[in-house]
Amino acid sequence: MGARPLEMIQRYLEEQNIQEKTLIELNHLEIELDVMLRQTRFRKTQLMIEAIKAHYEEEKQLREEKTLMEEELVAMMSENHVLRLELEPNNARAPPLHETLLNLF
Repeated sequence: MGARPLEMIQRYLEEQNIQEKTLIELNHLEIELDVMLRQTRFRKTQLMIEAIKAHYEEEKQLREEKTLMEEELVAMMSENHVLRLELEPNNARAPPLHETLLNLF
């Protein structure tokens, strides 16, 4: 792809018969080439900005998805912990009934 623009420029210069051009004609040719180069750079810059914006938006979306997944994971772990506490008769938070009764006396 890099050689193609170079080939186009070489063909263009050959068509212009550059060896027989006057100074004024060469100046005009230089201006034309400069304009084409500026247009090419401008388009390249546009494409780069669009690519950066797309990557930024993708990164932002991935960060939001990650945050949501982390929140869901915390909620699931919390629900699982509460469920475990409810199902376990001798869990760490609630001492067994006989210990509670012994502490009363």
